[in-house]
Amino acid sequence: NYIHSFDALHMQNVVLELDKNGKQDIWAVHDSFGVHACDIDDLRDIVRETFVEIHRDPIQVHLKRIVELNRSILEPKFVDKYIVEIDKEIEEINRSPSNDWINAVRGAEYLIS
Repeated sequence: NYIHSFDALHMQNVVLELDKNGKQDIWAVHDSFGVHACDIDDLRDIVRETFVEIHRDPIQVHLKRIVELNRSILEPKFVDKYIVEIDKEIEEINRSPSNDWINAVRGAEYLIS
């Protein structure tokens, strides 16, 4: 269900961004979107950009946030050790030259999230 939460967040961000851009004739079910034919290019741009925004950070960043948000109900020794270890992983991932893969989504003709 963790992955489904990303799908739901993506869908929410797409709908909010469409609304922000004045597109209110929106159809959405699960991970599928629909708009008036004249708005398809805008929808495609928004889907790609919101996908990149969500998935730009490695999954470790999101897991760290979950642990930090739940700090009050977790064992302090676990949290402290986890944060130190996950920070090392995040730093290593961010140094990797292959970490820029997500930006290729911006130029993708097709996108399935």
